[in-house]
Amino acid sequence: MQEFLNPRKTGFLFPIHRIHPHCSAVSDGSTLLTPELINLILTMGTRRHIQKGKHLYSPGKAPEALALVTQGALKIELYSADGETSVADFFLPGEVIGAEGIQHSPLAYQVSAVRESQVLLLPQNALWHLAQDNPQLQNLYGHLMRHNYQQALLRAILIGNLDAEQKLAYVLLNIAHRLGALDPETSTPQTCQSFQLPISRTDISRYLCLSIATVSRILGRMQLTGLLDIRRNTVHYLDCFKLEQLLRHTN
Repeated sequence: MQEFLNPRKTGFLFPIHRIHPHCSAVSDGSTLLTPELINLILTMGTRRHIQKGKHLYSPGKAPEALALVTQGALKIELYSADGETSVADFFLPGEVIGAEGIQHSPLAYQVSAVRESQVLLLPQNALWHLAQDNPQLQNLYGHLMRHNYQQALLRAILIGNLDAEQKLAYVLLNIAHRLGALDPETSTPQTCQSFQLPISRTDISRYLCLSIATVSRILGRMQLTGLLDIRRNTVHYLDCFKLEQLLRHTN
């Protein structure tokens, strides 16, 4: 269950405090990130600010760089033939966008900023060239590709096997873990700090394939039963133990 909820255990999180000293996101202690590799990434990267709603990657265009999120939040959006929008994934500080392993291939999706954000752009050509003689960088790149594949599988499980309440419980716990609001080893209410939801309820509904009315109704019911305390976009309390119990009772 912890691996399902907490991508820090199996994924990659860059130590953003190296770029923004006051940022709350921290490293997961991964042995993949040696001091030398961190310095190499910082040296190669070019900072870019992205305003809310603006695109980082556009459909039909091939990205030339990976993007390390350093501030804000970004989302992957897909459009159906009838114009409906779905959110396939979202990225928070310390996470990398674009490590699918296919260079210079046109994208079938777009990546846009949920709020004012900043990324560190890492040119793919330079990364591939350096990786030829750098086993640490090869290992890191391969790990990022595997992690993105695992996340896609997890979303398929999420959409196909959980009911609406369980989907929302998963997203709340997952975001709390990724923002560092929960102790990575335990999930008790005593260890949960308040945090802001990085994406809107509309985006949550599109990510979970639910209506926004359903998301709002379930959040209201969770608040009435004491599972959480959410005001505006800030979560002040999560009963993590009960939410995890809810996830374990799959249909």
